[in-house]
Parts: sequence; structure tokens; C-alpha cells
Amino acid sequence: MKQLFALCLTVMCLFAQAQDSTGNLVTNQWSGTVPYTGTGGGTSGGATPGYNATTNTIHFGYNVGTAAQIIAINNALSGSGVQISGYNYSWQYYNQDSYRGTLNGSIKLLNASGAALEQYSYAHPTTTQGWTTMSGTQNFNQQYGLNVAKNLEVSFTGNDATWWAGYYGPMVRDVNVSLRYTGAAVVTTPTFGDDTYVAVPLQFGFPFYGKTFTNSWMHSNGVVSFFDPAVPIGGSGFNPGSYAYCCGERVTSTRPEFSYIIAPLMTDLYPSANSTFRTEGTTTYQKYFWNNIGEISNGNNLNTFSLEIRPTGYIGTTYDMINIQNQNTWAGTAGDINAGQINERFWGVPGLNANLSNVANWTMDSTDQCVSNPLSSPSCPGYTDAMCSADPLYLPSCPNYAQAYFTQQCSISALYNSACPGYAEAYKTQQCTLNPLYATDCPGYEQAYLNAQCIKDSLYSKQCEGYATAYAIKYLVNLDPAVTTAVNQQLTTTNEIAKADPAKVTVVNATIDSVLAAPATTSATGVTSVTSVIAPPPPPPGAPAPTAGAVSQALAPPPPPPPAVQQERAADAKKTEGAVAGVERKAGGNTANARAAATEAAKELAKKAGEAATMESQTATQGLVVGLMGYVPGFASYQNATIPDALGAQVARQYHKPTVDNRSAQRQLSGSNEYRWKQMVDSQYRGN
Repeated sequence: MKQLFALCLTVMCLFAQAQDSTGNLVTNQWSGTVPYTGTGGGTSGGATPGYNATTNTIHFGYNVGTAAQIIAINNALSGSGVQISGYNYSWQYYNQDSYRGTLNGSIKLLNASGAALEQYSYAHPTTTQGWTTMSGTQNFNQQYGLNVAKNLEVSFTGNDATWWAGYYGPMVRDVNVSLRYTGAAVVTTPTFGDDTYVAVPLQFGFPFYGKTFTNSWMHSNGVVSFFDPAVPIGGSGFNPGSYAYCCGERVTSTRPEFSYIIAPLMTDLYPSANSTFRTEGTTTYQKYFWNNIGEISNGNNLNTFSLEIRPTGYIGTTYDMINIQNQNTWAGTAGDINAGQINERFWGVPGLNANLSNVANWTMDSTDQCVSNPLSSPSCPGYTDAMCSADPLYLPSCPNYAQAYFTQQCSISALYNSACPGYAEAYKTQQCTLNPLYATDCPGYEQAYLNAQCIKDSLYSKQCEGYATAYAIKYLVNLDPAVTTAVNQQLTTTNEIAKADPAKVTVVNATIDSVLAAPATTSATGVTSVTSVIAPPPPPPGAPAPTAGAVSQALAPPPPPPPAVQQERAADAKKTEGAVAGVERKAGGNTANARAAATEAAKELAKKAGEAATMESQTATQGLVVGLMGYVPGFASYQNATIPDALGAQVARQYHKPTVDNRSAQRQLSGSNEYRWKQMVDSQYRGN
């Protein structure tokens, strides 16, 4: 059974000290220079750089020259376990106008024989702002003990650009260089079982995929992790400590337990009695060593490799011996798996690689944009996985693409699919927008229903457009029902169109004008018109002719109405007569003016009839409307007409009859009821 714990036997060589720096190691002893008291220029000198100790300035002339200092490190540092890790530097230089030329700086770390262990150069381009400061911190590629690093060399080389006598070249002043160092490294030699791990605290903050870590865990299976293995990662359901990164699985965006790891050689390794593990760290680096670790299926297949990390974000691996014959192996780094931060360096079965052809040494900078953000460039490893994690719609092959596409379409329109959230409400809203009559609770349903009914019949409600006109035509002008219906529909359609687009229709009163402006069917002198009005219709074909008794009975006058009815009719007749008389007075005897005035008055009264609140008030107005609509000037000449006998009797002049007030009768005829009409007709036949 695989063990789930590790026993760490640690040997502390020395306790590490905090990172520190020496004071400025540069003195006023610059070799390769001559004393100089000026501030530059002049007409003599310049073959050798001059140094002004008072201003602490190096001046360069027309010859190329070098000013240098070699500093003995053991004069500045001493003590067991001291490790030199780099240096700090700063100085000012002037390279413009009359004092310009070439200028280069150099700092070297030398061993006992004078060979450079570390070497760095500094260019000094032409300046435009006067004295310019150059400063920074330089870390060495590795730490050096005092038994190795012996001297520090600081130098500047330059000359002027004009070849004039004197000092007309660049200038350097206030040079400051200090060494950075630490105490001895902390070394541990933990003992591992199969599939185990041990904690390795860091003496610095390690930047890794946007996070900074001060703890690490070394695993027997060739992995260093930065999340506590005893704590479940990212909802994976188990902690990576129980898993121990066993069995050489591939790191993918669906495996959160692989988050924030460095894997020099992640595979199923099996420690033996000859295997050793070692860690070494200071404030400037941390190293992990796996030595002679066997493959799980064959303990004789030994593997030796190491990993180093630094506070700068540097990551380096070294492979001394690889012999994995049967297990898949993964090498690389991983940050936030869900964000696709995966940098795969190797995947497969390495085999026996004495020359490390399949698993080469590799380094990387965890502060590199591709490491901290695989989305920074399409060329970054893990770019596609990161894009899919950030946006599942990036490619149809992305995990969760189908669900993301469905969600996107539903967010654009809930009508995309009946399974979209809010589909039912969106569908109803759509239908109500297309037709408010879709449901009784649609916004605008009541008005839409009223409009629909008014389109069918303007008389549906007094709120219908054209109600007054339709009412006047149907009840006051006794048109044929078919004509009335057609006009009614025309009025309604016209008014409904006018609501939506008034520019498409003419004035609503046009229909009223066409009805009221029609010429009268009778005239002042036309006998035929009068005859056609009062003549009885011919009997239907085949019907027997009426007898004299039947005719007399049919033409017999009805009994007089009750007194109340007579009074009401008399009042209506008086209103009609008054209205007609008023029209005639305004017209001043002019026939055309009289008819025009009557027409306008009828139109106004027709509107009032439609707006009347009760049937009684409507009836009171109807008589006036019809009276005005039927007004024909000179209608009194009716009494000169001849009336053919309905039974074929001889035509006789009617002079022997009492004079009938046709003018008054006509006004009564056009009143609020038809009784006057029958009364007038009866008066023509009474006594025959």
C-alpha cells in the first residue's frame, strides 16, 4: 500500500541570514587616470582620462582611456557561510553638447586567477537633460562563497567625439557599488517513502502565475507544489496529498488538483535504499534534488534530476540521468488550471536517455507574460485552453461550448428556445406587441378590442370614431340598409386609418358632405318628383287589383293621437319650422345660400345628435336635422301638382278642396316622425 506520509530527517548546515548589502566599495583610487582639477574643456591634456578627487568626477579626452578599480572582496566581507548573490550600483554621467563622445561601463566578479565569474556591461547614450543617473540591482546567476569570489572590478572606458586637446569627452561622477550577500544555505535531506511529500519553507517570496508563495512541498514523484497538499484544491473532491501526483497523468484544464505545481519529472517513481532527496535554500534561491530514484515497475531504472527557483521568478531544471521505460511522464508548470495556465514541456515515455534528447534541461521565468498570463499572446503555451476557460465560445471544440452558446442566445432573445429562462413571458410579450387582442391582460387590450368592434360597426360605442355620422346616416337619413352598412364601414375604416396615419385620409366630414350635399329629389316645379313620392307602388305580378273598398279602407285616416303626443309633435314641428325659418332669413331669399346654410346646420345638428347622452335628447334633435336636410326652397308649389287616382279614376283639378298648407306640411314632413307625412297624404284623398 502506498504510504500517505513522509518522515523528514533534516540536517541544518547553517541558519540562513537575511539578505544584506555592503557599503559602497568604490574609493577615489582610479587606475588609468591622472589627477585633474578642472571641470572639463581646456587646451591641454586629454590623452589620459583625468580624475578630479574634489568633485569625484572622471573626465575623458581625445584618446580612448579606461578608469578602473579592483576591490578585494575579503576586505569587505568575511565569515563562514557568506554567499555573494549580486550587487547594487548607481552613478551619474554627462554626454552631450561640448562634452560628448563614447562611454561604456563594466562590473566583473573575479575569481582568484582573475577570470570573470559574472560580467555586466552598461552603455551610456548621448544625453539631453544634463547629468543623468544610472542605477539598479544586479543578481548573479548563482551565489558565490568567499573562497571562490575574490575581487570585484568596476571600470569606465570612453573618449570625446571631436579629437580636441583638453577634456571634451563624457564625464562620470559619484560611482557607488555595493555587494549583496547572505549567510549559509539551509540544507535538508528528507527520507521519502512511496508517494509521499515533505514541506520546504522558502526564505523569499516566489512569484508564480500571479501569486507569491513562501512555502513549497517536495513530492517523491518528481513534483514541487505550492498549495498545501492536505487541503482539497478547486473543488476536486480530494487533496493532492492523498494523490501525491502519482502515475504520470497529463495536466489538463479539467484537473484542478494540478494547480500551481512545477514538475521536473512527474511520473510514478519508487524510492529505494540507494535513493536520496535533498533541498538547499537561501534568501536568493531554493533547490530540490532527486537522486537515484527508481521507476515503479523496475527499481533498477534510476533517475537523477533537480529543480531550482529564485525570487526573480526564475525556474531551472537539470537532468543528470533519466530512465523511464514504462510510465507516462509529464514535465512543465501549471498555475490556475481553470484559467488554462499550463506550460507543458514534455509528455510521453522518456525511455533511456543518456543524452537527455527527449527531456532536455529547460529554464523559464515565471514572471514572463506567457507564464503569468497565457492569453498575452496566441503563441503562448496553453493559449487555447486559456481562451476556452475565459470564453467557452472561443471555439466549438471548447469544453462547455454548447451550454455557453445556448446561454448566449437566450440572453440575446428569450424566444431562442422554449427552454430559455423567461421564454413564456417573452412569447406573451411578443404576441401582445403584435396583437393586443392576444390575451385579455395584454397592455392596450381594452382599446384594441374597442377599435376592433368599431371597425365592424361605428355604432358599437359612442367612443367609436364616426359614431355621430353613422348614427345620423342610419337613423336620420332613411337610406337603404345595404347602403347604410357600406357607408358605415367606409366611415369606420377611414377613421381607423386616420388614427394610424392621418396623412392617408381626407377630412372625416367628407362623407357627411357627400350625403348632405346630394341634390334634392324634388323640385319646386317638377310634377314627376311629387308623383313619384306619393304614388303607391305597383302590385306584384299576378296579384289581383285592389277593390275600391280596400283602397278606401287603406286610405282612411287613422284616429287622432293622444293629446300628449299631439303636443310633443307640435313642439317638434315648431322647432323644425323655427330652424328652417332661421335659415331662410339668413339667406335673404337666395335659394343657393338657403340650401348651403341648411346643409351646414344639419351637419352640426347631426354631430350633436350622436353626442347626446340619452335617446330622448337624440330624438329631440333628429327632427331638426331631417328638416334641414329635406329643405327645398319653393316647395309650396306642390299644391299645383296633379295626383293620378290610384284606382284609375279621372284626373281632376283639386281646386274644390280646401286649401292645404303645403309649406307647413312639408316642414312637418321633415320633422321628428312620419306622422305628418301620412297626414298630408290622407288630406289629398279624404272624401274620394
